[in-house]
Amino acid sequence: MIKISKIIKTGLLGAILAIGFTGCIETKAYPPEYKKLHGTPEEINITYNFVDEINKKNIDNQRLINILQKKLSKNSNFFDKRRTYTVNYDVYYYGGKKVSYLPGMFNISYINGGHYGKNVETFVKFSFPIKIQNTNNIYNINIKFDPNYSITNNAVVLGHDIKLLNPFNVLKQDAMKMFNSLKNTPIIIRRSLKFKGEINTKYPDKAVYANFKRILGNYSWRDYNRDISEVKKQNTFSLMVNKTEFPLFVEVYPYRDGSKVIYSTNLGYIIDSKGNSTLSHKKIEELHKKIKDIINN
Repeated sequence: MIKISKIIKTGLLGAILAIGFTGCIETKAYPPEYKKLHGTPEEINITYNFVDEINKKNIDNQRLINILQKKLSKNSNFFDKRRTYTVNYDVYYYGGKKVSYLPGMFNISYINGGHYGKNVETFVKFSFPIKIQNTNNIYNINIKFDPNYSITNNAVVLGHDIKLLNPFNVLKQDAMKMFNSLKNTPIIIRRSLKFKGEINTKYPDKAVYANFKRILGNYSWRDYNRDISEVKKQNTFSLMVNKTEFPLFVEVYPYRDGSKVIYSTNLGYIIDSKGNSTLSHKKIEELHKKIKDIINN
């Protein structure tokens, strides 16, 4: 017969094995306490101005919320909540930060806990109330650091004491860092445009196709998901826009006394919250002209 004292000496794993002999080892979650930080609450006021002359569709508030939520998480010194240690199938420990959003509120939680049939954890939760006003794609955003927070300092899982993820002051400083990361930093929105055209020319298809190969060259991913046929005069060529390579799909075939050229690609571009855009109507006109010049070269 195994002595219980020997099992307990092996530490937490021994304690779990010993549960079958002792009947029950304490697992206890304490209710949170509600407290208030000292000092004047922090507040941030931001204005975002998005200008997109290509795609005039508004940016909905939820898109901004998602971007700000990712920015908060990225600027923490702590990893996202995850399993940190597994004892067996039924018992594991977890910890990390969790950034969540409820209507009008970001919640930042620092969690350290264990699972034994249910989650038993310590945590500190800070909140950042947020308001967004949108007028013609100009967004006025107000974010506050709520001085009220909730905290559970300790818990017990199978007789094992669980403390906060880190000392309270360290967690508070990290929350302040995340909050301040939202100041004065522009955010970007990625969008795309279907760029396409059709041009008739007096030049034969072989000459026009050869011009594309000579001037643009093949797209670097030769196995790009398009049909490539030298016989049919269709290929994917490299179109450089703002130092970025895009796959321009081109078809050239005989038409009347010359040939017809059909071309297309998806142009990805960026707009930012300071009113900048990497694509404009003028740039698009220049690209169409560039292709026309290649055809008639």
